[in-house]
Amino acid sequence: MKNKFLMTIFFSLAALLTITLTGCNKSKKAKNIEKPFVPSLPTDTKASVKVVGNYSNFEAIEAEFDRFNQIYPNVELTFSFLDNYKSVILPSLYSEEAPDIYFMFSWMIGMPKYEQLFEIAENLANPELNINLNCIYEGNLYKTPDGKIPMLPMFSQGYGMLVNEDLFKKETLSVPQTYDELLDVCSKLKAAGYESPLMGYYDSDSGWCASISYPYAHYLVKDDSQALDAINNLEPSAGEYMRPLYQVIDELVKTGCVNPDYCKEQISDNYNKVILRFFEGDVPMMLMVSDVVSGTKKREAKSEAFQKSPFAYRIYPTPVTKDGGIFISNSGVCLSVNSKSSQLDMTNEFIRFLAQTKELNNLANIKRLIPITKNFSSDEFFAPMEKGEMIYANTLGILDDPLRIIRKNCYHIANGTMTVDQAVKAFGN
Repeated sequence: MKNKFLMTIFFSLAALLTITLTGCNKSKKAKNIEKPFVPSLPTDTKASVKVVGNYSNFEAIEAEFDRFNQIYPNVELTFSFLDNYKSVILPSLYSEEAPDIYFMFSWMIGMPKYEQLFEIAENLANPELNINLNCIYEGNLYKTPDGKIPMLPMFSQGYGMLVNEDLFKKETLSVPQTYDELLDVCSKLKAAGYESPLMGYYDSDSGWCASISYPYAHYLVKDDSQALDAINNLEPSAGEYMRPLYQVIDELVKTGCVNPDYCKEQISDNYNKVILRFFEGDVPMMLMVSDVVSGTKKREAKSEAFQKSPFAYRIYPTPVTKDGGIFISNSGVCLSVNSKSSQLDMTNEFIRFLAQTKELNNLANIKRLIPITKNFSSDEFFAPMEKGEMIYANTLGILDDPLRIIRKNCYHIANGTMTVDQAVKAFGN
C-alpha cells in the first residue's frame, strides 16, 4: 500500500514536471518567433523616399519597394546610382536634393574621411524606432563606441569557392573539408588532367588570393588582441602573424593547386569572363567573392556551354586550415538613414519593414548574395558555407589599409615576385 502511494506521488510529480518543461519550451519557442510587421503610420500617408548608392542596377531593393507599397501605396520610393560614390556621397547629404537613405560599407569604418557619414546617420538601435535587429547575427551589426547602430546590413559578403558538384561526382571525389584534403584532391585532379584545380581572378586586388587572404588573415588574429592591434597599427614586426597565410599561398602555387599563368590566360580580371569560364564545366573549384557569385544566376542563360550541359554547383568555404574552411561574414552593402531627412518617419518605417527575416532573405535571394539573417542556411545554394568557422569581420575589426597590404603581398608570392620571408618583412614598410 505504501509503495503504491509513493508510486502515485512519483508519477504525479513526473507529469507535473513534464507539463512545466513543455510550457517552458513553448515559451522559449514563442520568444524566437518573429512578429509580423504592423504599420506604425497611417497606411494612406503620402511621402517620397530617395535611396542612393553605387549599384548601377539594383533590382533587389526595387522589389522591396514594391512590397512596401502593398502596405503604403502612396509612398514613392526611388533608387539612384551615384557615379564616383566615394567622393560625392558626403556633399550630396548636405545638398538641397539630399537623399533619405544612403549606402554605407564596412570598409569605411575607422576611416577619418567617412566619419561624417556615421555622424549624420540615424541610430537604428533607438528603441523608439522599434526596428527589429534581432533577426541579424549580432556580429554582423556594427556598433559605434557609444553603442549606436548607424547602418542596416542588407546581405553578407563572404569569400569561398564555387564547386562543380557534378564534376566531383564524375571523378569520384569528395569536396575537400580541410587543407590536407584540399591538397590531396588537387593532386588527384592534376593527375586526371585538370590544369588548375583551383582557379580565380588574376587581378592583384580582387583576385583569387583575396578569396583566401581575407578570411585567413582574420582567422589568424581572431583570438589575439595584441596581434590585431599590431596589424592595424602597421607595425613592421606584425608581418610575422601572416606567415601561415603566406605559406599557404606559396604552397598552393608550388604544388599546382593553382596555376596563376593559366588563370591569367583563361580569365584575367574580367568579372563576366570568370563566371562564364566556370560554366564551361571543366573547372572543379573557382575562387570567388560573393559579389561575383551573385552574377552567376543571370549568366547561366548567357553560357552556351552551361545551357548545353548544365551541372549542379554551390559555394563552399575554402578549406585553408587544418580544421577546415572559414566563413568570414562581412556586411556588404548597408543602408543608413539620413537623420536630417525631411521624410524621417516614413524613412525609418521603410527600414523597420526591411529589417525582417523574410524581407532581408528575399532581397539577398534576388541578388544571389549570402543572407544576413540568422537562418541563411535555408538557402540551399549557400548552405555549405555554414560548414566553415564563422568569423565576423565587422566585430573583429582589421582595417582596410593592412588588408590591402596583405592582399598585395599574397599576390606577389603567388606570382613569384616575393618570397614568404620577404612578404613577412615587407609588412608595414
